[in-house]
Amino acid sequence: MAHIDYYFGTPSPWSYLAGNRLEEIAARHGATIRYKPVDLLQLFDRTGGVRPANRHPSRMEYRAQELRRWSQHLGMALNPKPAFWPVNPAPSSYAIIAAQEAGGGDLAGLVQGFMRAVWAEERDISDDAVIREILGANGTNPEMRTRTARKLPPTERRALEILEAKETWTRAEIRKQYKSLVKDLHPDMNGGDRSDEDRLQEVVWAWDQIKDSRSFKD
Repeated sequence: MAHIDYYFGTPSPWSYLAGNRLEEIAARHGATIRYKPVDLLQLFDRTGGVRPANRHPSRMEYRAQELRRWSQHLGMALNPKPAFWPVNPAPSSYAIIAAQEAGGGDLAGLVQGFMRAVWAEERDISDDAVIREILGANGTNPEMRTRTARKLPPTERRALEILEAKETWTRAEIRKQYKSLVKDLHPDMNGGDRSDEDRLQEVVWAWDQIKDSRSFKD
């Protein structure tokens, strides 16, 4: 049987505008789908992309124009500047992963429900109550929000982004990542090259936020 691994971001407007067309293609060809949510902003950082917040205003205006055009063409409601965006994708992503592993329910509807909540319904998909409601509306146990209820302080969430680490990692795993980044960035390990000093200072600051935090298991 044919199989599709679908990588997407729950806060992505383009994933939202895809609607259910992927599911229709899969059904026509008898293919199964494995949903694989990713953190697109971290992906931008690690692959040379530019986060929307850091793009030139003219590019962002053109992006908004394209979003309006596509939403009109597809007949899908969309607010180019939603109230809850950017939004932490981790809680909704974990909910999708947990629901997929449990089986049952309307998984495609769940995925689209989270994206519709951002771009058409002005809802915060990092909020536990919203996650529970969307899970229940798509035939999944609202308690199936494995690891989604934890609310990290903004400084710790930012620290994880800087360290390219995940909320689910233990402190030991984050420490290992921190040491790896320091080794890659420190002038003494790079022939005296100081071009990455600003990034190194960020990494050191980030580890300071995590090392004594009670949010992470040892």
